[in-house]
Amino acid sequence: MRGKNREKILEAGYDLFYQNGFEATGVQEIANASSVPKGSFYNYFSSKTNFAVEVIELYADRQTAYLQENLLQGDASPLTRLKDLFEDWEEQFFKVGAAGCLAGNLSQELANHEEPIRIALHSALCRLEGFFVTIVRQAQQAGEIPIDIGAEETGAFLYNGWQGAILRAKVTQNTDPMRHFINLVFTKVLK
Repeated sequence: MRGKNREKILEAGYDLFYQNGFEATGVQEIANASSVPKGSFYNYFSSKTNFAVEVIELYADRQTAYLQENLLQGDASPLTRLKDLFEDWEEQFFKVGAAGCLAGNLSQELANHEEPIRIALHSALCRLEGFFVTIVRQAQQAGEIPIDIGAEETGAFLYNGWQGAILRAKVTQNTDPMRHFINLVFTKVLK
């Protein structure tokens, strides 16, 4: 039961941080959502900051598995898989409540305030960005894009640009920024 309660707390915090952010989510709210006494929270996590670091690691693990399966694997060409990924994310954006990217959300909220969280976010974002570097390399090996463009810089541009498109989509309350990003990437940048 002990490990199960810890997982319940992490799941509840994961969902609440996605919905409300870090500052607007209290430990009591996490305890209530997980149906675990508030005191149990501190049996597993020394602080809310430590807890957030673990939530970020959980997010990165889940996104790693998702990107491995949905971006790096499959029968379609690398560029097709990349475009399909962006288009799927665009299509799902408002269907899942426009929550965006948990790491991106927490970066906007906390990167300048909580050093342990900033370090965890940096690690998570670098890890996820690596998938975009890898897909660029795969596309180069497949002859879909020139080998003279830097895979590291292009992968970083793709991931960072998408994060910006998510932010703008939240503000505009439509997916036009995502559509503009996709169109530009696949008609000009990776042509």
